[in-house]
Amino acid sequence: YEGFQQFRKQHPGFEFVLSPSFRKEQSFFDSTRYTSRREHFLQQVEEILNLLRKYPFLTDHLLEVDTVGNEQNLYRKEHFQELKLGLRKLQAKGLQVRSHHGETWQTLRKGIQAVDNAMNIWHIDTLEHGVSLGINPNFYFHRLFQKVLELNSKHQPLIKGSNEYLEVMDFEWSQDPIARDKLIQGIPLTDKERISFTKEKFYSAREIEHYQHDVLNRMLDKNITLTALPSSNKKLTGRIDDYKDHPFSWWEKKGVKLAVGTDNYITLGTNFIREMLIILFSDPKDLKITKLLMVTTGENRRPYLSNLLWEMRKRF
Repeated sequence: YEGFQQFRKQHPGFEFVLSPSFRKEQSFFDSTRYTSRREHFLQQVEEILNLLRKYPFLTDHLLEVDTVGNEQNLYRKEHFQELKLGLRKLQAKGLQVRSHHGETWQTLRKGIQAVDNAMNIWHIDTLEHGVSLGINPNFYFHRLFQKVLELNSKHQPLIKGSNEYLEVMDFEWSQDPIARDKLIQGIPLTDKERISFTKEKFYSAREIEHYQHDVLNRMLDKNITLTALPSSNKKLTGRIDDYKDHPFSWWEKKGVKLAVGTDNYITLGTNFIREMLIILFSDPKDLKITKLLMVTTGENRRPYLSNLLWEMRKRF
């Protein structure tokens, strides 16, 4: 706070928000002093509330909290109960909640489920990453289908814990579980079993696409902001092969309330301008720089921004 205030004296137009971050994994707590993540988190919440009571001037800047960390095993309702009470206490004091979800997942269904439960149980105001709401399920599962069939034709089993293994195991296989077992073991499928696998892929993609759109539409209804972090999404998600596959432009067309961030700019070797350029070039045909600036700055006077860009162009 003091450092930002010093900078603010030199740059009066500078504004800042203090956002304490918490690891959300259930196992991430001081087990020598606390019996559970819930107990430890409630103590951390009380520290924040005590700071606000002791230093009331912080209320102008300490406006939100953030939950970070590995989310692969955080998707069920029970997983979100640990921090629920603490977040309620913070929200009762006017703090907003931003949270990282939908970046990494065991299966795409669980990646969407994580966002769903974060909205319904934690009542988040901002979703960061959210890639599970931007992946095209039909393309995602067809590519997985082709890769698994290629491995099967070479008599190669699916590696336990791999993306292919987890997704194949998540299919219902109500009609032909033998085909599933053959895929897992690397035993070539018959023509009939290939057709069965094709059907399972189709119905799973359709079901998950409907679930994805239901969650995305509820996010629109709740006016939740989605912060895109393209460098982090590509390097950590493992589901985006190229920046052109980033869903930012599709979200913008859908009407999602968007923002752009850097995530961990030191680890990722990036900065805010670079992230904006990545987003801009992810869809150079339809995504315009004026629109992107409106999204990232909150400035909604399009003629004003256009004039600034024109004046800037004259200098070069």
